[in-house]
Amino acid sequence: MTPADYDQLQALVSLPFGACPSVAALRRNFPTVKTETWLSIYGQEQQYKVIRSHHLHKANVVNYLARYVNGEDVLQLSADVDFPPCMLLRRMLEKIIDAPKQVIGEVLRHPDRLDSTLCPGVPAPLLARLRVDVVRCVHADCCYSPLSDVAKQVTGLEYELYLQQRLVEAGLSFWSESELRQLGFHKTPDCKLKVPVAVRSRSGSEHLVCWVDSKATFGDHRTHLKQVEEQYCTYVNRYGPGMVIYWFGFVQDLNTDPQVLLCDDFPDSASIIKITDLDVQQQQPQQPSAGGRAAVASGNLASAATADGESDGNKNVTGNDSSIPRAPAPKATVVACAAAAAVGASSPGGTDVSGAAAIGLRGCVPAAACMGTSAPKQEEEVEVAAGEPEPIAVNDSAAAERTG
Repeated sequence: MTPADYDQLQALVSLPFGACPSVAALRRNFPTVKTETWLSIYGQEQQYKVIRSHHLHKANVVNYLARYVNGEDVLQLSADVDFPPCMLLRRMLEKIIDAPKQVIGEVLRHPDRLDSTLCPGVPAPLLARLRVDVVRCVHADCCYSPLSDVAKQVTGLEYELYLQQRLVEAGLSFWSESELRQLGFHKTPDCKLKVPVAVRSRSGSEHLVCWVDSKATFGDHRTHLKQVEEQYCTYVNRYGPGMVIYWFGFVQDLNTDPQVLLCDDFPDSASIIKITDLDVQQQQPQQPSAGGRAAVASGNLASAATADGESDGNKNVTGNDSSIPRAPAPKATVVACAAAAAVGASSPGGTDVSGAAAIGLRGCVPAAACMGTSAPKQEEEVEVAAGEPEPIAVNDSAAAERTG
């Protein structure tokens, strides 16, 4: 959405509490904008208004409570002072009930808890009226009621599952947020790709994507800048560049960060460039010499390595020389095996942890370092090879006598 269209749409949905936007005017002026988009913008505007004016209403809550006790309707009072019904009722209940805020939240979810035990000294007719008004406010408030909170949570989970479904359909392997937390990662996006891909944006530029985050909301300037500070910068520092999907759209001038690609939908298959699609020449394994094959057949692996080294003209190569380069293991496999071995659990995606020793796990970068975080402390400790005696300090004569 262009900034000019966003300003016009924002003006149409910036209304007092209790007033609904004109659907006919929105569809007439913005025929291509989805209903979910302007509903999200409407909810954001209501939240920003509460943030700006909350301190003023909190200072006048005693006056509001007096008007309510004198018989003024709670929804009419909410519209008159331009404050959400559930927020208004919550602040008035805090003056009536001498209890923590958690109890007030329970009252909004269970109005039957408003009785003489919880509110001693309050007249029974006023308690009965409060119980009825709690139900009315919960159904009338589309931004701050327990029902709206549940709707937001369900919508977010629904789009996270939809993102995972699209990744599976695109043939991309990934770790979910829950799997990353099981591996010990603290700041986690919704999906971390096991193998990064390149995504071609609508402008034609290509962006490296190592992680994907789902946002079931509209991306305006205030929302996006807050998410950049709290989440996106952390993801980039830990995992590299990534992609954020604002499913309900975003303002176009926000898509300027080369490390974070913004989209309003999952990219199609033609816009995803996988590593397997690149023309990478695979290095063929070198065939052993005749002497090496004979040594292998006899079971003398050291002689086989020496024979191969001498046949290549390299006199410094021996069977146990640590300078011999090893073929690097796939990065995703190293990460999965090392991380699973560090936490003592099986790795995600069905990776065989038992093969960690076969790829030289101790010679690889620890899993957390591969994924952009500090390595676990136990990875820095040096283990003593099996069959070798433990090192003995010079002044430890007792230990020297024990070992003979």
